[in-house]
Amino acid sequence: MWIFMALLMLCTSCKERRPNGVLRPGKLQNLLYDYHVARTIAMQSGDSVDFRRFQYTTTVLSRHGVTQQQFDSTMLWYARHTDQLYSIYQNVERRIQKEARLLGTNRTATNVYADLSSEGDTANIWNGPQFVLLSVKDANNRLTFHLNADSTFLPGDRFLWNYHTFFIYPSGQKDGVAVLTVRYDNDSVSTRLARLPVNDDFSMELTAAVRPLKSVSGFVYLHSGWTKEERLLMLNHFSLVRFHRQEPLNLPRPAAEVPSELERPLLHDSDSIALPPQMHHAPVPMMKKSPRKLLPADRKE
Repeated sequence: MWIFMALLMLCTSCKERRPNGVLRPGKLQNLLYDYHVARTIAMQSGDSVDFRRFQYTTTVLSRHGVTQQQFDSTMLWYARHTDQLYSIYQNVERRIQKEARLLGTNRTATNVYADLSSEGDTANIWNGPQFVLLSVKDANNRLTFHLNADSTFLPGDRFLWNYHTFFIYPSGQKDGVAVLTVRYDNDSVSTRLARLPVNDDFSMELTAAVRPLKSVSGFVYLHSGWTKEERLLMLNHFSLVRFHRQEPLNLPRPAAEVPSELERPLLHDSDSIALPPQMHHAPVPMMKKSPRKLLPADRKE
């Protein structure tokens, strides 16, 4: 009997309990749903978006009877228990999608592009994780990816990298950087750099040059100085969309196809005038001679 009690106490101690003040999963899920809906409404309200976001989200917290400090400490605790936080966000996402379908509203790019296949002229080629938590501690402040180009990558392709950002900061400036890079067959590169938005859908776009591609890569970097406080950046709903060009490319002709000097047409003589092609589309009409008027000096007396 005492062995059974010891095992029970051991299993109970292994499971960390939520501290007082940390919201239960169900309550946090309802709050996060209203939180994201409020921020979406604020984004579509026109001017003073930052002020409206603060105003709407503060109203949501007040409605749920939660202070900003309690919300921050709750998110920090769940950030150390990523499996629970990921499950909560999955439920919030399913609820948002269900409401969007009922209202007939458009889905965000982070969701629309995630449903694409990995083939076709417009394809989602992302093969990385869908949920990432970056921290300023433990050297876990960067997400990187690298894709080698294959036969489906074409010169002039356009790439669109999408995901959602959610900073979990008790205090301090929220700062993150994203970089998207295309490398070509001659090891030259095209690069796009952008600052991350605070708790919002994020997209960055890069159009490749008209030459063979070697790889596509990128990274997200959470920038922050040393601090005792835990500062986290949650990223989810990833997609990397590749668009093929619709218009034909004016690629240079291979050397074997360039006509030699003997194959080129002979030029006109130097005293002839070569008119542009658009001036030969119709014959030029001949001018009729008008009768010459006689001057008084020409008249016979």
